[in-house]
Amino acid sequence: MVQVKKQAIEDAIIAAAFELFSESGFRKTKLSDIAAVAGVGVGNIYSYFPSKTHLLYQVFRPWFLARLAETESLALREPAPLLRIQSILMSLWHGIPETNPGLANSLMEALATEAPGTGKMDPLLRDAEARISAMLADALPADRQTLVADDVLSNLCLMAYDGFAINRRIGDLKDIEATAALVARLLLGESPEGARTSPIDPGKSR
Repeated sequence: MVQVKKQAIEDAIIAAAFELFSESGFRKTKLSDIAAVAGVGVGNIYSYFPSKTHLLYQVFRPWFLARLAETESLALREPAPLLRIQSILMSLWHGIPETNPGLANSLMEALATEAPGTGKMDPLLRDAEARISAMLADALPADRQTLVADDVLSNLCLMAYDGFAINRRIGDLKDIEATAALVARLLLGESPEGARTSPIDPGKSR
């Protein structure tokens, strides 16, 4: 019975954190705000999470991995390799940040405040890179498979995700669809001249 109560408290803290990080971002959300919404004391939060950043990861990880699963499902609906890769990139760079802009930016806010050299406390980046590499590998022909080796390309895709998410927040929007089309053609070894001829509906990447 005690364990059930503890799980209920943890779930309430996570739910409150998800709501507040989504609405206000990481920096503006205080642990006291989360505690108030969850109906617990601030000390209770520290009983479950060593820091606000640890709590954010607990909120962000399942949300982001679920969005990647949706990305994969949408991509598999596209029969052509070009459109499949475009779908993956549009989801990463447009669909996912648009789904929850506050949460999308929260992790970057948190990491920007960490002390230099501390590293990441959660393997989310590596897990996401592996997932994206698998998606891209499934879309690429055999002679282009080396492009996804060692997760270098997926790391680049995620770094671009960070940039597009930040630019969305400050209103500096680029032609993400054209960028995704260009990168997809380059990955397939095709001429970039036709990069705008195979558009992906942005609504499909949400």
